[in-house]
This record gives sequence, C-alpha cells and structure tokens, in this order.
Amino acid sequence: MSLFQGTQNSLIHKVENHYEISLYKDEPANDELIKQTCEKLSYAFPQLEKGFYAIFIDRIKDKKMTCMQLRDAVNHVIDTCVYPTPTIANFTNFDKKQKLYNHAQLSEFLCKGEVEKDFEKFYVEGIKKPFWIRLSEKY
Repeated sequence: MSLFQGTQNSLIHKVENHYEISLYKDEPANDELIKQTCEKLSYAFPQLEKGFYAIFIDRIKDKKMTCMQLRDAVNHVIDTCVYPTPTIANFTNFDKKQKLYNHAQLSEFLCKGEVEKDFEKFYVEGIKKPFWIRLSEKY
C-alpha cells in the first residue's frame, strides 16, 4: 500500500480511462538550481539566445517545476533533442506520471479476468477513497 504525500504540483487529473498523478513531490526548483540549469543548457545548446533563458526561468517558476523534475527534464532534452535547438515546451511539459484507477475501474478489470494481486492500493493525501495502481504500470 502506498501513501502519496500530495503537493500543489501533484493534483490528480482524469485522462481518458484512468487518473494520473505526477511522481514529482519534492520542493519547487530554487534559484540556484535554475541558474545551474541555465549554465548547463548554455554548454549543451550554445546557440540559444539570452531571451530564451528569461522565458525559460519564468515558465519553470510559473509551472512550479520541482528540483527533480527540472533536472530530469533537462537531462531528457539533452539526451533526446533532435533539432538544433530545444523549445521551452520540451522542458516544461516533461513529467513522469503514475496511472491510478478508482474502485469502479478496478472492478471492471477484475470482471474481465485480471486478478487483484496485480494491483496495489494507493492513497493520496487529502482524498479519502483509495486508488489502485496496476503493478505492471508502477514506476
């Protein structure tokens, strides 16, 4: 059984046939980390203009990206960017999310032949009813 300590960045969202919650639950990115990130990006992508960084910093703060989320996003973009320069959205849209299912959805899975041991109960702080995670989808 998991207990997820919710943060402002960890709101549950309904997506098609399941719910999602961000796995990032650490502190919002601080000014020192943002500065280090901008320096790292300037080495990885020297063609980025100064204006990029002003908007980049603004978007990081406005979206309340966490320290780990920002680190992961930057590393992911450095590792995967196929164009000469990345866009701000390449960074700010990066997230790792866990799929969650409510009791009705769990019941549907069980009626279709899945077994309960393949799911784990998952609690989100501030929400009384539990969710379930399919173990094969667990981060």
